[in-house]
Amino acid sequence: MDACSLYGRRGHRANVKTVTVGSTCDRHSVLQSGQQRAPNGSETPIPNTEIFSQAVDSVELASTPVTQQDHQQKIQGNSPVDSSLRSELLAKFQKITGTDEEFVPANEFNEVFTTDAIRRELEKHGMQTLFSFVIQRARTFFAILLAIRRLDALHYLVEKDLGDDFLPLTSSAFLSQEGDKAHSLLALFGGDTKKEFFEIQWTLLTPVLNQGEHLVLNDAARLPIIDTEPIAKGAYGGVHRIKIHPDSLNLEGSKSSAYALKLFSRGTKDVNKQVFGQELTALKSVCSSGHDHIIKLLASFERGGHYFMLFPLAKENLREFWAREKPFSVESHWLLEQMSGIASALSHIHNDVVNQDSRPMVGYHFDLKPTNILVEAEVSSGPGRWVISDFSNSYFQSKGTEQDLPSHPGTGTYEPPECQLDLPQSRAYDIWSLGCVFMECLAWAIRGPSAIDSFADDRLQDMRISRSSLIDDCFFTLEYDKMLIPTRAVTRAAVTRWIDHLEGDPNCSKAMTRLLHLVQRNLLQVDQTKRLTAKHLSKRLAEIVASDFNSDVLPEPQSMTHEESESRVMELKD
Repeated sequence: MDACSLYGRRGHRANVKTVTVGSTCDRHSVLQSGQQRAPNGSETPIPNTEIFSQAVDSVELASTPVTQQDHQQKIQGNSPVDSSLRSELLAKFQKITGTDEEFVPANEFNEVFTTDAIRRELEKHGMQTLFSFVIQRARTFFAILLAIRRLDALHYLVEKDLGDDFLPLTSSAFLSQEGDKAHSLLALFGGDTKKEFFEIQWTLLTPVLNQGEHLVLNDAARLPIIDTEPIAKGAYGGVHRIKIHPDSLNLEGSKSSAYALKLFSRGTKDVNKQVFGQELTALKSVCSSGHDHIIKLLASFERGGHYFMLFPLAKENLREFWAREKPFSVESHWLLEQMSGIASALSHIHNDVVNQDSRPMVGYHFDLKPTNILVEAEVSSGPGRWVISDFSNSYFQSKGTEQDLPSHPGTGTYEPPECQLDLPQSRAYDIWSLGCVFMECLAWAIRGPSAIDSFADDRLQDMRISRSSLIDDCFFTLEYDKMLIPTRAVTRAAVTRWIDHLEGDPNCSKAMTRLLHLVQRNLLQVDQTKRLTAKHLSKRLAEIVASDFNSDVLPEPQSMTHEESESRVMELKD
């Protein structure tokens, strides 16, 4: 692995499409505004807003934020000519939320530094012979030097053949040896002017998040976040609702003004990197198909050992939807479509994922629960689209491999019994979890929002009555031997009672009755071999959706067919 100071001591990573902001090396092609594409991946850091306050230490050279008033009062140089163009630039400075840092949107930069404006400014300073060089190679350098009143340094740039591809200068430029181009350039300036150079540089070199790419940001780089609000917490960080200036977004077909930003910042640098990398790999594979019921990763970036993913902003998660929405206000057919869509998405995860090397993969989500199913913006037939999210616990392996599946510790309420019985785990894990979610969804649809808590209380009460030392609200109950070692599991009695009660409720339609039977007979089965595969579950639900408008032809509930049983057995062998 080739070493490169751009990415620190660990060098380049392979097979990761990455864009780097804030450093240069002779292996990387230069993009506009100091932005570079690193074909083989990278490591470096993130923007300095309130979100990242625990993630980033200030860079010494940019440690003193400079406001617009400071720019007007403090910048001193050798150019005596007043500049209206400089004033126009300083007027474009905008604050980044939660910080004293500023940025200039790319479009507004281009509005100020037009070809004619640059020509006039150079003529004013008697530098018209440098016009072609500035326009073709040093527009950003020109703006920086104009701001710090040192346009005379343009002559040095021409002499040393330095253009915008030399930007940004990082703190290492101060440590460079005498004779180095960066060292020689900075030697032209006094101490305060050097600081101003770095400050203005990062104000103008605003990174851009491109669809599907990963940015590696210098510690001093600034992502122009103009609004932020925490909306969720997680084991390794949290999720924020953010607004990013549109000039810093290049996302296909996105017209949104707000997004969800997932942070990986609570662990050590190595833990953050590992968890982020695992989920990023999974998302890039899963999202490549564009399945409507799987969350879409828009972009990602990192800074200072902390990692971030950008997603479309969902309205809420399924738990919040159940608490807010009354079932009578929702079309039952829309509900069936969303449940069918989630089953289809799970089938895709289990069977149809292709990795970045075009190899077919077997997938396991391992954390299906209401808070990991999001409700995105309204669709024509109802109040939103349900999408599976959070792949931090997921696992993927190549089809046909003999690799043992690593055991998963379980996720509490929605974990299957094999987690507690020390039995091999399989894709049937996700089927049990989805059966739990569907059971809660039907309780909500038939009896309303309060049914979710009532159902959970009844599952807890079953454990209190049994005087078990372990009180939980799982959908199964363990039986123990004399040594208190679990020997088998049974479907919890409260689950069976609720299925019977819901089926007898006047609000339970024929389609919902079929779904209750499907959950009971084919999903919440302690024996993994009796659970449907995701592929056959998706097919069953699609049949119910298609027949919903004519309840007389709804398929009769049934146990697994021979084909479905064989399919499950084959999956358990994978």
